[in-house]
Amino acid sequence: MNKIKGLKIIFSKNEIKTALARMKKAMEIGYVASGENVKGVEDLMKDITKSKYAIATSSGTSALECIFSALKNLYKVDYALITANTVMATVMSVERAGLKYDLVGISDNLMIDRDEVFKKIKKSRRKTGVVVSVHIGGLIESDFGKFVKKVESLGWYVVEDCAHAVGSYLNRSIGENNKKKSVGTFGIAGAFSFFSTKVLTGGEGGCVITKDRKLAKYCEAYRNFGKEKLWTFDCKFKGYNHRMNELAACLIRTELENIDMISSERNSIFFSYISRLSPVARQYILNFHDDFIDCVSLHYKIILIDDPLSVYCLVNYLKRKGIELPSEVYKKPLSNFGILGSHTVPMKTTNLCESHICLPIYRGMTNKDIDYVCKAINKYYGQKKSNKK
Repeated sequence: MNKIKGLKIIFSKNEIKTALARMKKAMEIGYVASGENVKGVEDLMKDITKSKYAIATSSGTSALECIFSALKNLYKVDYALITANTVMATVMSVERAGLKYDLVGISDNLMIDRDEVFKKIKKSRRKTGVVVSVHIGGLIESDFGKFVKKVESLGWYVVEDCAHAVGSYLNRSIGENNKKKSVGTFGIAGAFSFFSTKVLTGGEGGCVITKDRKLAKYCEAYRNFGKEKLWTFDCKFKGYNHRMNELAACLIRTELENIDMISSERNSIFFSYISRLSPVARQYILNFHDDFIDCVSLHYKIILIDDPLSVYCLVNYLKRKGIELPSEVYKKPLSNFGILGSHTVPMKTTNLCESHICLPIYRGMTNKDIDYVCKAINKYYGQKKSNKK
């Protein structure tokens, strides 16, 4: 029986050679904290996203915390609306920054429910606040720019959680003069993750991007205990140690330099899936949804949505075939986490979280691997269709 892994983390020989050479140099000169490679990560993130500022951090979580602390202390934002379809990191970064929050349900495409956002903004009676939107699976809705502008017209901010989405952009951004636009540049700031499961990784690491100079300067200081200069002793305000370490930056910088090659590899795998899946099976793939027609991404996840019972049966069917699946995005909404207290979102959110799986996609997947997975899925949906007749 074939054994298909849900996830593999693979680097090319050239990436390993380049990253190790950078680590060796950093160790030989004894500069292993916030050196040229951290700056290299920041410069590359600015270039990739076409953003004015980039601030490298220790994780995606700390990147978010930097942003929320800046919003609270610079712009008097003390309340957040967060999509319920995310991980604890999003909520904990809001809490650590001192903001109160409420959770918002999701739409059929797993993204934040916009109608519910505006209802909760109105109900809050607040003149300002922040909406936290997660680009699930690395996907950007084609009209996301219009949504951001509507939120901003109410005096609120939008922060993009781009943990899944490094390298994603819209070919034409509806509401933004139809121009090509990178993820993380729609709202006031975006937070990226380079955790080990992400499409580009350094094991750990994160980055803030923004066009707002005041917010950028605040985040630079906040990640360094509130120090305005890196190696000074004086703290201007209370911050934390959220600096990216130089050795992780060696690998992240190398990955970012190879983003075009990595994107090409992952897109080749994605389109191999699409060409092999039957029309019946393909209709369940979220990445192919009209909402994302203008989105170009590295396909952090290939998301299949069906009803909960069918998904449950499919998971067990694939397991019997020796096919492991990567983690979902996400199986349980934060509104169902008792430790967060009472947050009411529509039952639809729980149902949607339970109604999807993610298919294996990683560098090094062969056409034979993809063919095996697709044949199993096609057979399942073929049998399901026959049973309905």
